[in-house]
Amino acid sequence: MDLLGEISKWARIYEFQFQFWGPGRNNVFIEKGGIRLTDSGGFDTPDKAIEFALEYVNKQNPSGFKAPVEEVNRCLWCGCKIAEGNDLCGECACEDDCGA
Repeated sequence: MDLLGEISKWARIYEFQFQFWGPGRNNVFIEKGGIRLTDSGGFDTPDKAIEFALEYVNKQNPSGFKAPVEEVNRCLWCGCKIAEGNDLCGECACEDDCGA
């Protein structure tokens, strides 16, 4: 398993802090939205600290990784997706302009 690749994927959702100080002194802290969820330390190797972090996030997400929904611009009137820089979709803008 590519440990760094897996951690990079989950880092879109969780904040990881690792401390690698040598055998028996490797630690991990996991947060989400600035809230500490868990931490653990005393791992013999950095790999063991990363594996602990991955076990934790996989246990919290039994259905697997789901990428966070990226923010999209929405029409102020009806809420449908619109192009960046617009406030209203074409339909709602027409109704506003036409006085309907």
